[in-house]
Amino acid sequence: MTKSIRCYNCGKSVDVLLPLSVRESCSHCASDLHCCRMCTNYAEYAHNECKEPLAEKVRDKEKANLCDYYSLNANAESSAKEAKEKTFDALDDLFKK
Repeated sequence: MTKSIRCYNCGKSVDVLLPLSVRESCSHCASDLHCCRMCTNYAEYAHNECKEPLAEKVRDKEKANLCDYYSLNANAESSAKEAKEKTFDALDDLFKK
């Protein structure tokens, strides 16, 4: 099955075959797609930057890995930007003079 996903690095749409291969990379910027940054469990605020407490620590979140808990986040780039924008908006509201 083919699915269109958005690359976490360049934000461009990429068509991939599911299940996603560990060796899959973005056709536009060559970034690994089977990586922490493209996983639904990825969270900068969580311990080891992963919401899955049993996952082994992965040092480079942008390199391909064999995590057993990997779950493809088809909109990783846009959801990460939205979370960052919400955080900065909340900080702006907090520190308004």
